[in-house]
Amino acid sequence: MSTPGYADSGRGVYVEKPKSNVYTVLLALALLALIIACIFLLLEMNAYEFDRKAPSASAAGAMAWDAVRTYLG
Repeated sequence: MSTPGYADSGRGVYVEKPKSNVYTVLLALALLALIIACIFLLLEMNAYEFDRKAPSASAAGAMAWDAVRTYLG
């Protein structure tokens, strides 16, 4: 039978269980925020069909210039 508030450490000295404090709660909140951020990252990558390759600078410039010419008429 164990004493309340103490961890079963086997033989020897009984050690009191560490109590949760504000830093434990902040650590849990940080973990939750990272998990939520990863979910949003996956949703954003899904919008681009997980394509990580950027267009070349000349292709992006050409597309921008075409858009400007179309807008100006």
